[in-house]
Amino acid sequence: MSGMIIKLFKLVIFTLVLSIIIAPHGQADVREAFYLGLNYPGLSAGYRSGKTAYELRLFFASKTQIYGGRVRRDFYQFETADFEQNFIYLGLDGFYTQFEGEITEGDGFMLGLVGGLETRLTDGFSVNFDLGPYYLTIDDDYSGLNSSSLHYILNFGINYHF
Repeated sequence: MSGMIIKLFKLVIFTLVLSIIIAPHGQADVREAFYLGLNYPGLSAGYRSGKTAYELRLFFASKTQIYGGRVRRDFYQFETADFEQNFIYLGLDGFYTQFEGEITEGDGFMLGLVGGLETRLTDGFSVNFDLGPYYLTIDDDYSGLNSSSLHYILNFGINYHF
């Protein structure tokens, strides 16, 4: 388990360094700086500062919990006939996961790089879609085995900005 703590510490440091490198100067409008989201299958809470957003995320499924965060940078903003604010973004996700099965249980880490689109539907609501590769490593407590693999994950969310 101490190896997992070291991995988590490295992930947190990497995420903080990346957020400092890509963080813009200036602040977002305070009334729109915070947001809450519903993401399949979980919840999120975030803070936007300029073109960078910092987000805490929680996902839950049958006997599986995933906790973590995202640092996201908007790279391109455009307007369409129906929506004034559309953002194309890149993000870095880092998660700690716990699972419990009928025979075994364990924990692990996920690290992902996503590219996506957020569309502001109204002043208060937006939807976002993103896709990217995630590296997953898990330790099975019952067998002592470790498994690592690459997966592609599609995320969908609805956010309320306040």
